[in-house]
Amino acid sequence: MKRKKWIVAITAIFFFIGSMAGTAAAVDEIRIGTIGPITGWATIFGQGCLNGIKLALDEYNNEFNGIPIRVFSEDTKADVEVMRTKLDSLKNRDKVHLIIGPSLGHEGMAAVDWGARNPQVPMLIGYSAPEDITMRKATNSVIRPGWTGAQVIFNFGQYCAKELGYKKIIIVGQDYSYPWDQAAGFIRGFLENGGEKVERIWHPVEAVDFSSIMAKLMGMSREYDAVLNNSGGAQVVAFFKQWKQFGLDKVYPQILGQANVPIVSMLSELGDSALGVYSSLHYYDGNPSQANQMFRENFKKKYGHYPDVIAVQGYDAVHVAFKAMKAINGQVDNPEKFIAALRKVQLVSPNLHGARFISIHSPTRYRISTSNKWLKRTAG
Repeated sequence: MKRKKWIVAITAIFFFIGSMAGTAAAVDEIRIGTIGPITGWATIFGQGCLNGIKLALDEYNNEFNGIPIRVFSEDTKADVEVMRTKLDSLKNRDKVHLIIGPSLGHEGMAAVDWGARNPQVPMLIGYSAPEDITMRKATNSVIRPGWTGAQVIFNFGQYCAKELGYKKIIIVGQDYSYPWDQAAGFIRGFLENGGEKVERIWHPVEAVDFSSIMAKLMGMSREYDAVLNNSGGAQVVAFFKQWKQFGLDKVYPQILGQANVPIVSMLSELGDSALGVYSSLHYYDGNPSQANQMFRENFKKKYGHYPDVIAVQGYDAVHVAFKAMKAINGQVDNPEKFIAALRKVQLVSPNLHGARFISIHSPTRYRISTSNKWLKRTAG
């Protein structure tokens, strides 16, 4: 009888050990792929996101529960066809367990199509923000841990109509999905709150000669109240430079910017031409929260300059991934379980708390002042 009890006890122990082994991580290395433009006109978007990813991984000592994490970074060069090839490489050659990226609007739309054809590869969208990634084009394996283009600018349209009293505005922007979404969000907020008309002028994505557009804006100045630059990267710098060269700063009382115009990485390039710009975004570098101040200082220590919202997005994506991995005990080799866990993650970024609206009056010194629900960045 005693012998039977011992056999039962030993069997139970082995069963328990076996069940524990079944829930333990089955990989000896976690492979994360990153995708985005690291060279070319959109470098700040890909490199910024990658920098945020690496900083977050440093905080985890580049491992999860003792399992080393290896990063495979691919440069899209802001080219969709290049990105598709690189995504295939990350999946087939590097056999990554997770992809973080991409960072541009048109890349995001192509990436979600790729995700639909490769549902076994979880993807956390980087800085790319078109609505359709998680709306009309939504697919289970592609998860957005961040924002959308229309989301952060709707209230800005409202502000321009109600607070600034504008009735007619011209939007000049790059002709691809992200600026389209920014325009849509702004227009709805503007027209629903007293605005009367929005004229849209689109230009090729990589255009840097805006002389014909500047001449057109000059001729429209009597009818319209302000101009909103709806571009990102090198095109913003070129636009603002020519804006002053053509004397439009003396013709229009205000120049507005889409979300990416006044981000930290752009201010050093824009210099004094950023003075007086109004824009909106979900992150402001002066956020006094302890978490954001620590993030900024750690980022500066690692890279030699302060972060922007693009880096925040890569940084937050890693924390989302870790919360999901913790929930499944590191079983990243089970894509169905990993994707389900990623979709259940709830994360409030401490770096984004309270950011609503940014008004730039100085490119170098700021203090935070509050006025109703708006947070303004003003000269210090």
